[in-house]
Amino acid sequence: MKNHLSKLLILTIATLSISSCSYRPILDHNDKYNAVGEEKADADIKICKKEAADYLDKYKAERVAKEASRKAIIGSVIGTAAGLIWGGGIRSILGGAAIGAGAGGAIGGLSEAGKGKVNPDEIKQLYMINCLTGKGYSVIGWI
Repeated sequence: MKNHLSKLLILTIATLSISSCSYRPILDHNDKYNAVGEEKADADIKICKKEAADYLDKYKAERVAKEASRKAIIGSVIGTAAGLIWGGGIRSILGGAAIGAGAGGAIGGLSEAGKGKVNPDEIKQLYMINCLTGKGYSVIGWI
């Protein structure tokens, strides 16, 4: 049990450290950028990033909940099977199902929550490109 908790703790720390990463658009030095300068362009990037995050957070929360539920079901099935094979008793079966569901749900939710941090979320990128283009900038890439 202690070994499982330490693995879950390591997974949680790794996910949280990944989630602190952030991607940022690279702007072309077009007429708009040259007219307003780097400081104003950075401020506009922050505005578009916040708008995108605010708008898209509700959709990400739905994806996280769905993935956590799906993984909890899978974990419960695997835990039940393990309880049947190695434990044999009703306590082992129920315990395996509960542990599997909890671990599956946690791993599913954390992995889905961290997805947009490992690879920039395409929808968020598109939102930011639209926002910045509307302000007159040209996005040429991401770092």
